Amino acid sequence: MPDPATLQRAFADAFKDPSIEIAFPAGDGDDGWLDSRAQPVSLPMPGTARRVTDVHNHGAVVAALIHDEGLLRRPELLEAGASMAAVVLDNQRLAAQSEASIRELLLSRARIASSAESERRRIERDLHDGAQQRLVALRIELELAEDVVRQDAERGVARLRELEQELDEALEDLRSLAHGVYPPLLADRGLSDALRSVAMGSSIRVDLDAPRLGRYAPEVESAVYFCVLEALQNVLKHAAGARRVRVRVAAGPLGALHFSVRDDGAGIAGLRPGAGITNMQDRLAAFGGDVAITSTPGVGTHVRGRVPASPLSVA
Repeated sequence: MPDPATLQRAFADAFKDPSIEIAFPAGDGDDGWLDSRAQPVSLPMPGTARRVTDVHNHGAVVAALIHDEGLLRRPELLEAGASMAAVVLDNQRLAAQSEASIRELLLSRARIASSAESERRRIERDLHDGAQQRLVALRIELELAEDVVRQDAERGVARLRELEQELDEALEDLRSLAHGVYPPLLADRGLSDALRSVAMGSSIRVDLDAPRLGRYAPEVESAVYFCVLEALQNVLKHAAGARRVRVRVAAGPLGALHFSVRDDGAGIAGLRPGAGITNMQDRLAAFGGDVAITSTPGVGTHVRGRVPASPLSVA
C-alpha cells in the first residue's frame, strides 16, 4: 500500500495539480481534519481558489481532496481517481486517526506526569511552610520553656500545656494535609479567620490587619496563607530582637490580593533568598503574582506580596 506522500504525488501527477492535498476526518465525533502526517488541518473556506472533493468508501467520507478549482471542469477524471483510491485512502484515514490518538495519549500522559509533579511540589511546599515550620517553632519554644521551668515551675508547667495544644494543632495540620484539605480553618472560613488563628497562637506579638475579605479561589487563599505563615516563621527564626510583627492582607483596587509582613527586628544587610523565599515566589508566580523582600539593618524586614485575584464572594 503506498504511503500518503506517494499517493499525494500520484494525484498531483494524474490531475496535473502539484498543489493537491489529502485530508482525513479526525473521527470520534470530531469535526476536524488531519493531514497525511496526522496533524490538524483546516479545509479551505468558500470563495477561495481551492476546492474540496469528498472521497467515499461504502457511503462514508474517508478523505477529502483539496485541489485547484480548475479540476472541477473535469469532474469525471476527479471522480474516477477518487473512486480508485477510496480503499487506500480509507486505510490511510485509519492510520492517521490511530497516529493522532497515540499522540494525544502521549500528550495526556505528559500532562498527568506534569500534574503529579506539580502536586508533589505543592505538598512539599505545604509541608515546609506549614507543619514543618510549626514544628520548628515548637522546638524553639520548648527550649525557651526549659528555662522557664527552671526559674518558675508553675509557670513552666502552664507554658508546656500551651505547647501541648500547639503540638495537637500541628498534628491536625498533618492529618488535614494527608487528606488534601489544608488547613481546615482556611478551607471553612477563609483567610481572615485563618490568619487570625495564626496570630493568636504566635509567641511574638502580631498586629493583624485583615478585614473580612470574602472568599477567593482555594489555590489563591492557600498561596497567600502559606506566604504569610512562611514570613512569620522567618521572623521567629531570623529576626533578632524582633518584638512585634505587623501583618496586613487586603484586596487591591485592580482585582489583586495584597499582603504585607513587617517586623521590627535587627534587619539583615545583603539579604539572600533562601528556600522559604523561593517557595513564596513559586507560589505567587503560579498565579501571575510576585513577592518583594527588603531588609534594613536597625529597622527590620518587610515582605510584600501580590497575586491577581477576584473574590468569589463578598464578606
